[in-house]
Amino acid sequence: MSQQEDLLTNVRTWTVSRKRGQLIFDAGETPRNMYRVESGCVRLQVRGLQGDRQIVVFLFPGDLFGYDIEDRICSAEAACDSALRCWIVAAMLNGTDNRAKMTITLLEAAQHRFAGMAAHIETVTHLSAKERVIWFLNGLLSCPGLPKADGRLHLPMSHMDIANYLGLAPETFSRVLADLEADQYLRRVGRHDLELTPEAFLRVRHSADLKQS
Repeated sequence: MSQQEDLLTNVRTWTVSRKRGQLIFDAGETPRNMYRVESGCVRLQVRGLQGDRQIVVFLFPGDLFGYDIEDRICSAEAACDSALRCWIVAAMLNGTDNRAKMTITLLEAAQHRFAGMAAHIETVTHLSAKERVIWFLNGLLSCPGLPKADGRLHLPMSHMDIANYLGLAPETFSRVLADLEADQYLRRVGRHDLELTPEAFLRVRHSADLKQS
Protein backbone atom coordinates (compact mmCIF):
# COMPACT_ATOMS: atom_id res chain seq x y z
CA MET A 1 0.00 0.00 0.00
CA SER A 2 1.37 3.42 -0.97
CA GLN A 3 1.69 6.26 1.54
CA GLN A 4 -1.15 8.09 -0.21
CA GLU A 5 -3.47 5.08 0.00
CA ASP A 6 -2.52 4.50 3.63
CA LEU A 7 -3.45 8.08 4.56
CA LEU A 8 -6.77 7.87 2.74
CA THR A 9 -7.85 4.52 4.16
CA ASN A 10 -9.80 5.83 7.15
CA VAL A 11 -11.50 8.76 5.42
CA ARG A 12 -15.01 8.33 4.02
CA THR A 13 -14.89 7.98 0.27
CA TRP A 14 -17.10 7.08 -2.68
CA THR A 15 -16.77 6.74 -6.44
CA VAL A 16 -18.55 8.50 -9.29
CA SER A 17 -18.53 8.11 -13.05
CA ARG A 18 -18.38 10.90 -15.58
CA LYS A 19 -19.01 10.63 -19.32
CA ARG A 20 -16.71 12.24 -21.87
CA GLY A 21 -17.19 16.02 -21.78
CA GLN A 22 -19.16 15.96 -18.52
CA LEU A 23 -18.37 18.69 -16.00
CA ILE A 24 -16.82 17.65 -12.67
CA PHE A 25 -16.61 21.14 -11.20
CA ASP A 26 -16.62 24.67 -12.58
CA ALA A 27 -14.42 27.72 -12.04
CA GLY A 28 -15.69 29.97 -9.26
CA GLU A 29 -17.34 27.19 -7.28
CA THR A 30 -16.65 26.81 -3.58
CA PRO A 31 -14.69 23.56 -3.23
CA ARG A 32 -16.33 20.79 -1.27
CA ASN A 33 -14.87 17.58 -2.69
CA MET A 34 -11.46 16.50 -3.89
CA TYR A 35 -10.86 13.69 -6.34
CA ARG A 36 -8.49 11.05 -7.61
CA VAL A 37 -8.67 9.67 -11.13
CA GLU A 38 -9.29 5.93 -10.94
CA SER A 39 -9.67 5.33 -14.68
CA GLY A 40 -9.88 7.49 -17.77
CA CYS A 41 -8.58 11.05 -18.09
CA VAL A 42 -9.59 14.47 -16.74
CA ARG A 43 -8.75 17.87 -18.19
CA LEU A 44 -8.36 21.06 -16.14
CA GLN A 45 -9.09 24.17 -18.17
CA VAL A 46 -9.63 27.91 -17.99
CA ARG A 47 -11.67 30.30 -20.13
CA GLY A 48 -10.19 33.33 -21.87
CA LEU A 49 -11.77 36.75 -22.15
CA GLN A 50 -13.32 35.73 -25.47
CA GLY A 51 -14.77 32.55 -23.97
CA ASP A 52 -12.18 30.34 -25.62
CA ARG A 53 -10.98 27.26 -23.77
CA GLN A 54 -7.39 26.56 -22.74
CA ILE A 55 -6.53 23.16 -21.31
CA VAL A 56 -3.78 23.53 -18.71
CA VAL A 57 -3.21 19.93 -17.64
CA PHE A 58 -4.36 16.36 -18.24
CA LEU A 59 -4.84 14.06 -15.24
CA PHE A 60 -4.44 10.29 -15.35
CA PRO A 61 -5.16 7.37 -12.98
CA GLY A 62 -3.58 8.01 -9.60
CA ASP A 63 -3.61 11.82 -9.91
CA LEU A 64 -5.23 13.84 -7.11
CA PHE A 65 -7.02 17.10 -7.93
CA GLY A 66 -9.64 19.51 -6.66
CA TYR A 67 -8.16 20.15 -3.22
CA ASP A 68 -8.57 23.94 -3.50
CA ILE A 69 -8.67 26.07 -0.35
CA GLU A 70 -10.57 28.97 -1.91
CA ASP A 71 -12.94 29.17 -4.89
CA ARG A 72 -12.05 27.02 -7.91
CA ILE A 73 -9.76 28.84 -10.33
CA CYS A 74 -10.35 26.41 -13.18
CA SER A 75 -12.93 23.88 -14.31
CA ALA A 76 -12.55 20.12 -14.57
CA GLU A 77 -14.13 17.92 -17.21
CA ALA A 78 -13.82 14.28 -18.15
CA ALA A 79 -11.71 14.02 -21.30
CA CYS A 80 -13.12 10.52 -21.80
CA ASP A 81 -15.43 8.23 -19.82
CA SER A 82 -13.81 8.26 -16.38
CA ALA A 83 -14.18 6.92 -12.85
CA LEU A 84 -13.29 9.18 -9.92
CA ARG A 85 -12.81 8.59 -6.22
CA CYS A 86 -14.13 11.42 -4.06
CA TRP A 87 -13.41 12.75 -0.59
CA ILE A 88 -14.82 15.71 1.34
CA VAL A 89 -11.98 18.24 1.64
CA ALA A 90 -12.84 19.25 5.22
CA ALA A 91 -12.92 15.61 6.32
CA MET A 92 -9.55 15.01 4.70
CA LEU A 93 -7.89 17.76 6.71
CA ASN A 94 -9.86 17.69 9.94
CA GLY A 95 -11.01 14.12 10.39
CA THR A 96 -7.78 12.22 9.97
CA ASP A 97 -5.24 11.29 12.64
CA ASN A 98 -2.51 12.03 10.09
CA ARG A 99 -3.45 15.63 9.32
CA ALA A 100 0.17 16.84 9.03
CA LYS A 101 1.11 13.99 6.71
CA MET A 102 -2.02 14.53 4.62
CA THR A 103 -1.24 18.25 4.30
CA ILE A 104 2.29 17.42 3.14
CA THR A 105 0.93 14.88 0.64
CA LEU A 106 -1.42 17.47 -0.87
CA LEU A 107 1.33 20.10 -0.95
CA GLU A 108 3.62 17.67 -2.76
CA ALA A 109 0.87 16.88 -5.26
CA ALA A 110 0.29 20.61 -5.79
CA GLN A 111 4.02 21.21 -6.27
CA HIS A 112 4.19 18.42 -8.84
CA ARG A 113 1.19 19.89 -10.67
CA PHE A 114 2.72 23.39 -10.63
CA ALA A 115 6.00 22.08 -12.07
CA GLY A 116 4.10 20.34 -14.86
CA MET A 117 2.12 23.48 -15.69
CA ALA A 118 5.30 25.58 -15.70
CA ALA A 119 6.89 23.14 -18.16
CA HIS A 120 3.74 23.32 -20.27
CA ILE A 121 3.91 27.13 -20.47
CA GLU A 122 7.61 27.01 -21.34
CA THR A 123 6.92 24.46 -24.06
CA VAL A 124 4.03 26.18 -25.84
CA THR A 125 5.89 29.49 -25.69
CA HIS A 126 9.27 28.47 -27.08
CA LEU A 127 9.00 25.24 -29.08
CA SER A 128 7.86 24.66 -32.64
CA ALA A 129 4.71 22.67 -33.42
CA LYS A 130 6.66 19.45 -34.07
CA GLU A 131 8.73 19.89 -30.92
CA ARG A 132 5.60 20.48 -28.83
CA VAL A 133 4.03 17.22 -30.03
CA ILE A 134 7.23 15.25 -29.39
CA TRP A 135 7.46 16.77 -25.91
CA PHE A 136 3.85 15.80 -25.18
CA LEU A 137 4.20 12.21 -26.41
CA ASN A 138 7.51 11.83 -24.61
CA GLY A 139 5.78 12.84 -21.39
CA LEU A 140 3.06 10.24 -21.94
CA LEU A 141 5.73 7.57 -22.34
CA SER A 142 6.84 8.14 -18.75
CA CYS A 143 3.35 8.66 -17.27
CA PRO A 144 2.77 5.85 -14.73
CA GLY A 145 -1.02 6.14 -14.83
CA LEU A 146 -1.35 5.68 -18.59
CA PRO A 147 -1.50 2.06 -19.79
CA LYS A 148 1.05 1.07 -22.40
CA ALA A 149 1.04 -2.42 -23.87
CA ASP A 150 3.22 -3.98 -26.58
CA GLY A 151 4.68 -0.60 -27.50
CA ARG A 152 1.24 0.87 -28.14
CA LEU A 153 0.07 4.07 -26.44
CA HIS A 154 -3.64 4.79 -26.12
CA LEU A 155 -4.60 8.47 -26.16
CA PRO A 156 -7.65 8.84 -23.89
CA MET A 157 -8.21 12.45 -24.92
CA SER A 158 -9.29 13.72 -28.34
CA HIS A 159 -6.97 15.24 -30.93
CA MET A 160 -8.85 18.50 -30.42
CA ASP A 161 -7.97 18.40 -26.71
CA ILE A 162 -4.29 17.76 -27.42
CA ALA A 163 -4.15 20.56 -29.99
CA ASN A 164 -5.75 22.94 -27.49
CA TYR A 165 -3.34 21.91 -24.74
CA LEU A 166 -0.35 22.47 -27.04
CA GLY A 167 -1.64 25.77 -28.43
CA LEU A 168 -2.01 24.38 -31.96
CA ALA A 169 -4.75 24.42 -34.55
CA PRO A 170 -6.29 20.93 -34.94
CA GLU A 171 -5.17 20.73 -38.56
CA THR A 172 -1.61 21.61 -37.49
CA PHE A 173 -1.61 18.80 -34.94
CA SER A 174 -2.85 16.34 -37.59
CA ARG A 175 -0.14 17.47 -39.99
CA VAL A 176 2.57 17.07 -37.33
CA LEU A 177 1.38 13.53 -36.56
CA ALA A 178 1.62 12.70 -40.25
CA ASP A 179 5.13 14.17 -40.39
CA LEU A 180 6.23 12.20 -37.31
CA GLU A 181 4.86 9.03 -38.88
CA ALA A 182 6.83 9.77 -42.05
CA ASP A 183 9.94 10.33 -39.89
CA GLN A 184 9.32 6.94 -38.20
CA TYR A 185 8.73 8.39 -34.73
CA LEU A 186 5.40 6.59 -34.61
CA ARG A 187 2.71 4.68 -36.44
CA ARG A 188 -0.92 5.63 -36.12
CA VAL A 189 -3.34 2.80 -35.33
CA GLY A 190 -6.91 4.01 -35.60
CA ARG A 191 -7.92 7.33 -34.08
CA HIS A 192 -6.59 6.96 -30.55
CA ASP A 193 -3.68 4.50 -30.60
CA LEU A 194 -0.05 5.16 -31.48
CA GLU A 195 2.83 2.75 -31.81
CA LEU A 196 5.84 4.82 -30.78
CA THR A 197 9.44 4.15 -31.74
CA PRO A 198 11.29 4.14 -28.39
CA GLU A 199 14.67 4.70 -30.02
CA ALA A 200 13.48 7.98 -31.52
CA PHE A 201 12.08 9.30 -28.24
CA LEU A 202 15.15 8.34 -26.26
CA ARG A 203 16.88 11.27 -27.96
CA VAL A 204 14.41 13.80 -26.56
CA ARG A 205 14.10 13.05 -22.86
CA HIS A 206 14.37 16.75 -21.98
CA SER A 207 12.94 19.87 -23.61
CA ALA A 208 16.46 21.20 -24.25
CA ASP A 209 17.18 18.14 -26.39
CA LEU A 210 14.35 18.87 -28.78
CA LYS A 211 16.30 21.47 -30.72
CA GLN A 212 18.84 18.79 -31.51
CA SER A 213 16.42 16.01 -32.50
